[in-house]
Amino acid sequence: MNAALLVLLLSATDLTAEVKARLAEQDVITGTFEQSKVVKGFNTLFASVLQNGGKVAGTPATVLLAGDDAGAVAQVEALVKAAGLKAIVAGPLAAARNIEAVAALNIGLGYGQGKGTDIAPTWVGI
Repeated sequence: MNAALLVLLLSATDLTAEVKARLAEQDVITGTFEQSKVVKGFNTLFASVLQNGGKVAGTPATVLLAGDDAGAVAQVEALVKAAGLKAIVAGPLAAARNIEAVAALNIGLGYGQGKGTDIAPTWVGI
């Protein structure tokens, strides 16, 4: 596939435990779509947050982004902001592993601890 830009929406839960033990998903995607510019994002948000206009308790939700191509990251960052959300660039695509950990925590809070899906991680002061 020769996509100009691929926004990585998968979460770490989409992979088997064996694959997760060996590879982060960005490694799988970049190996599959070698000609694409990959940006990780959106996987820390539950669909219900996006269905509610991207807000949690009246505050725009934060979308964490990671990517190696500055232009592609800027395109996705603009998309996030145009949707009324807050964007934080976490770093290069290797930082996607850290974003996956945040997504796992959010899933654990939402489902595991019964906090529901109208929650989202955010950072203040960035």
